[in-house]
Amino acid sequence: QGSSVFAMLSRQAHPAWRLPSLPTLPSTQWRPVAVRPWDTRRFSCFVSSEALAGTATACAAMSVAIASSGRRFKRPLKAAKGDSSCSRSSYGVSSCRGSPQEGPFGRVRGCRQPRRSLPAGEAEPVESALGEETGLPSAGEAASPSLQPQRKRQSGGLRYYRYHSELPHPRPAQSAYVVREPGKGWPEQCPPIRAAQAFGWDVVNAFEMRFIRGEEGWEIASGVAVQGGDLEDRTGVTPWPQDNCWAWDRDQVLPHEISPHVYPEIKHQVKVSTYLYLQTPPGWALLVSDIPNLHRNFTVISAMLDTDWYFPVHPWHCVIELPHGAAAAPGDELVIPAGEPLCRLTPVRRGEYTASEMSRKGFIRMYEKGEDWLEENGRESEDPKAEGALDITGAYRRQQRTATFMVKTDEVEN
Repeated sequence: QGSSVFAMLSRQAHPAWRLPSLPTLPSTQWRPVAVRPWDTRRFSCFVSSEALAGTATACAAMSVAIASSGRRFKRPLKAAKGDSSCSRSSYGVSSCRGSPQEGPFGRVRGCRQPRRSLPAGEAEPVESALGEETGLPSAGEAASPSLQPQRKRQSGGLRYYRYHSELPHPRPAQSAYVVREPGKGWPEQCPPIRAAQAFGWDVVNAFEMRFIRGEEGWEIASGVAVQGGDLEDRTGVTPWPQDNCWAWDRDQVLPHEISPHVYPEIKHQVKVSTYLYLQTPPGWALLVSDIPNLHRNFTVISAMLDTDWYFPVHPWHCVIELPHGAAAAPGDELVIPAGEPLCRLTPVRRGEYTASEMSRKGFIRMYEKGEDWLEENGRESEDPKAEGALDITGAYRRQQRTATFMVKTDEVEN
């Protein structure tokens, strides 16, 4: 790949790529450098100490050409043989190691080392003499002999820690939650519906919750308080005891005040602990919501959690709404069994999302693609009632692109 850099430079039409006559650099005197047409504008040519003086001018001219052309090159990918490397998790948490290790968010990657002295004869980087004008590293921040890693796109993973070691783990969402009788046309047989229902993780209700409707509203008939001794034994922290559920306090002041006229409107709501401490990669939030398309006698209020920077000292909780108004009467009882899916956790990447109407030509192109797909994948229906319409049963499902959600329950040391 290193030789292709010199060949590519000579073929470019842009004047900046037409370099003056450059000294010939023997192939034995430089290391190949991985090149990509995006990311940083940094480029390092590695030469031996003997060839350093004769090639510094050539590499500086090459740096000018690269910077002025507007092309952006990826930093080198692999460390040179024999070099140890620092370790960087794919979410930016780094720790210097001799080899890649398991980081706080998964497999770690290599990262830049401090500059070190080189033995005689070992290759060293040639830096641009133009510094900031070319966008290349200055003498104080020169590229190190170990080649730089390719930056991976951050994935929407989730890290959690249970308040008690015997409480349930979250589990991957299911494509279907209702057992249906044999037949065709059930909603769970629709591929887009199944994909939506299987997107995310489910928090499992740890304890049975029973509520009884009184004259003044719902009352918690069964509550559980989990002590923090197990968490203290495992981690050394001293947490507060955690109730599994609790109602709003009429006289609440913290963490936010509840006005007297607001309380009657929310007194049918109950906060339920997930017993989970949650963390997502930088730039990722966590949407807490109800289980999609699962109709129950309570609902979960949706909320977006900033789990990439806000880490409360208590487990996260969700808020559920019990039946109210004409849907509830004194004496009613509502039970949420232990082990039932409580709420859904969905990773959401922050960003600016824009909706805009496509152009006329853009719409026509899209429409024609739809017609082409129908012609390629549709088949004549055997049902005379179809009146010539093409049957695409199974074609969409076979080509559908879905996400995968997993849970690793192995104990992580340290």
